[in-house]
Amino acid sequence: MLEHKSAAFHIYCNTARGQPCNSPRARFTIAHELGHLFIDEHRNALLAGKPPHFSFTEHPADNPVEVEADLFSANLLMPTQEFRKVLPEVRPGLAGIIDLASTFAVSIQSSARRYIAQSRKPFAIVMFPEGGKRWWNISPELMQRGYQWVRKLNHDMIPTDSATGLAMQDSTTTLGPIHQSGTVASSWFAGIAQGSRFDELFMESAVRLASRGVLTLLEPCTAHH
Repeated sequence: MLEHKSAAFHIYCNTARGQPCNSPRARFTIAHELGHLFIDEHRNALLAGKPPHFSFTEHPADNPVEVEADLFSANLLMPTQEFRKVLPEVRPGLAGIIDLASTFAVSIQSSARRYIAQSRKPFAIVMFPEGGKRWWNISPELMQRGYQWVRKLNHDMIPTDSATGLAMQDSTTTLGPIHQSGTVASSWFAGIAQGSRFDELFMESAVRLASRGVLTLLEPCTAHH
């Protein structure tokens, strides 16, 4: 969190929660708190005496203030111009997301969210945190094709022989291999009826992010609707 105390601002980062100094998670945490400092409304609220609030890394927030700080952090660590310049040089799909995480020294989750926003391609990501709440992002290009929301899914609803199911069975101690399988839109997106013209074939790629959980990338197999 960011706190204003004794006429100065202080950033607190819990390094005991899997984010030691200089780790990708710690870098994003500090950049997020710098967002609270440099965004005028956030800083002025603390200066006016409003109490600080805790931020949680890699869990997309519903609070607009947290969303703004996340956006600040993403732009600081992965600047748009530099990010788009590197995009053509990385491997396609999920492998490229892992490459970008290494290039910009950020977590794979942060890289994936930035990839969805900047790739200009029809993608969706779904994150199944270990013991946490599922979250997802859909690129504007995919939303334009009619896929607006990801269905409510839990681990028990994932076929064990699918890419995501196989990744869920991998070891929680290391970054796992990338699994791929075919799937259909109705299996993942809300409001898509089975067999309808919107029930397109998708490529499903998934990887186990050690103890963090499983990240899935969804990409339509056809270029146009």
